[in-house]
This record gives sequence, structure tokens and C-alpha cells, in this order.
Amino acid sequence: MLNQNLSKNSLTLLSDIPLAVIEWDSDCRIKQWNSQAEKIFGWTAEEAIGQHAFFLIPAHLKPMISDIFSQLYTQTGGLRNLNENLRKDGEIITCEWYNKPFFDEQNQLISIVSLIKDISLETELREQIDAFLSTVAGLASYIDFNLRYEAVNGKMAEYLGLNPQELVGQEVGKIDENPEFRQTLERFIASHRSEGTWEIVSKIQGKTTTFIVSAKKCRNGMVVTSVDITDRKNLEMQLKASEERSNAVIKALPQVLKSSSIRRSTESFETLIQQLTDDPVFSDLGIRELSTSQIEKLVKLEVEVRENSTRLRQIERSLFTDQNSFNNRLKELEVYQESDEDNWKEMEADLFPFRTFGRIVKATPGGLKTWLILIVFSTLLSTFIIDLAIRYYDINLQDLVNQIQRIE
Repeated sequence: MLNQNLSKNSLTLLSDIPLAVIEWDSDCRIKQWNSQAEKIFGWTAEEAIGQHAFFLIPAHLKPMISDIFSQLYTQTGGLRNLNENLRKDGEIITCEWYNKPFFDEQNQLISIVSLIKDISLETELREQIDAFLSTVAGLASYIDFNLRYEAVNGKMAEYLGLNPQELVGQEVGKIDENPEFRQTLERFIASHRSEGTWEIVSKIQGKTTTFIVSAKKCRNGMVVTSVDITDRKNLEMQLKASEERSNAVIKALPQVLKSSSIRRSTESFETLIQQLTDDPVFSDLGIRELSTSQIEKLVKLEVEVRENSTRLRQIERSLFTDQNSFNNRLKELEVYQESDEDNWKEMEADLFPFRTFGRIVKATPGGLKTWLILIVFSTLLSTFIIDLAIRYYDINLQDLVNQIQRIE
């Protein structure tokens, strides 16, 4: 009686449900077959009723299907499965099965009702999506309109620190803690636009990355691709900072050089410009967050530092390194002083007898007058003695001169 009632109920179900419905007996043979089952598998009800379940199953899956029926008999599983099936024309399709066994009061299996959905197109679409995502150079994912990941490529999974299977079913913005990305997609879904592109900053594991994100709506979701533009963004910021710095240098140079007292050659001016360009004190990275006025003040300070440094180098050359530097002149003076000291010592040695004589003169009573008198007296005495000798010895002076000449 229960079996008959189940069959009547099944007939009503078969006529109303939009899915394929198959009722099986306890021997896995078809009892009921609705029109949707005919559309999916290609067999009419007359051809299908009485057939064993294996006529819908590829040979390599028959052991698995037998195991599913065993689980249904023992009420240990088999309520849902996904597998390939055979159509009448030999085409392989993929179906999702929902199975419900019915038992009598003695817990004996009466029949099994299966609801079947052909997901071949979905599977094919998923394979196409996976194939497309794998070809994308950057991060790529397929997200449904409930903002859950349906598929991701390897680079997306690597960025989020998971494998692709772990990401499927996860909510967008939950793993990477990026509310801006989720909010952007929510606004996109609510809009009438089919495509969109945005620049979004993402932060994960302490690393900040800038992406160009593009999304395109499909029937049941959207394909989202992301390209890392962090390096390009940093380069743009560097170029902007470099331009602001260059403008500040151009503005600061005339102001500083106008107040400088240094006479510059073209070469020295070029050297200053090269130092400001190649070896900046305030680098481009260090002034990114500063305002234009702050950059101008810093660069002016740097130009002044460079200018003062030039002055110090000039002073250093004047003091130490130039040929006519103060240091070289001082060394020459030291040499001259040493030479003068040597000459003075020689003069001191030459003057020693005179000084000795001076001390003797000074020590004599009457001093220099006494010595003058003695010298005059000695001269007169010598002249008298010589004259006396000539007269006494009758010396001929001419003969004496001739003898001296002959001796010479």
C-alpha cells in the first residue's frame, strides 16, 4: 500500500518538478522517469523504465555507483554525488544527483528517488574559467554575485597564502582584510555597468600593494583580474618627488649664489649642479610626503650647505694645499728662521774675540781712553826703536827693500 502511495506521489512530483526525477526499485531498476529526465539523457520513459542504473553510467564509474547504492541501502551515505553520465547518443555529461531512499515499517527499502541536474554547461564554463584564469599574468578570480570566490588562479592563491581549493567558497575581503575591495565590488554589482576598473591598495601580512583591478560581469558572477602596479606607483612618486626637488633647486640656486661672495668658474658651478643632482642630501624617497614649501626649504638648506662646503674647501686650500698657501709660507718662514739662526750663530762665533777684547777694555781702569793712550804710546815707542836700530846698524833702506822683493 505504501509502495502504491509512493508511486502516486512520485507521479505528481514527476509532473511538477523542473529537475529530472528518477525512481528506482530495490534492484536499482528504473520505476519512474519524467520528461526532464528524457531531455537530459535522451531516452523516453518507455525505453528507460525497467533499465538497470548502469545503463546511464560509464564503465569506469560502475564500481563507484554500486558503492553509492550500497550506502543508500544501509542509510550510511550516498545522498548527494557528482559524476559523469551517458546519454542515449553516447555523449558524456556531468550531473549532480540528490538521492532519497524510502523504507517500509520493517525498514525494508521500497524505492529510491533521485533528483538530477545537468551541470555540464556549468562544468564546461568552470573549466573555461579555470583555463582563462590560468592564462592571466596577474591575480585573477571568478566571484559570484554573493561575493564568494568560485575559482582563483595560482597567483591569487599565492598572494593570499592559500591553495586555490581552500579559497573556493570564501568571502571576498575576509582573508585579505580589505574592505575597500569588497565595497568597490558591491557598488559595481549594484550598478548597471558591465565592466569596471579601479586602483585599489591592499594590505596583507604587513605588505602594502597597489593593484589595478578590472571586473567584468558574466551570467552568474564576474571575472576579476588584478595587476600589481606597486613598482610603477613608486616610480611615479619618485619622478614626482624628483621633479619637485629639481624645481626647488632651480628656485634656490639664484637666491643662495646671489648672497655668496665666492667667485665661481663655469667648472665649479657645474660641479655644484652635479653634486646636487647625483648625490642629494635630501633624497627623492625622503621628501615624498612633504609639501612643496617644505621641499623648497630643505633644498635651499642643502644648496647653502653645499655652498658653505665649497667655501670651506677654498679656505682649506688657501691654508694648506695651494702652492702659496699659508701653511707653505709658514714652512718657508721656518726655513728662513732656521737659516738666520745658523747665520747668527756664525756671527756670534766671529764676534767672540771682539767681545772678549771689549770685556777686557771695559775691565781696564780708564776704559777705552787708557787703551788708546797705550796704543799711541806703543806706536811711538816702536817707531823710535826702529829708527834707532837703523841708525845704529847703518842699514840702507833701499837695499833692504830690494832684498825683500827678491825673497817674494
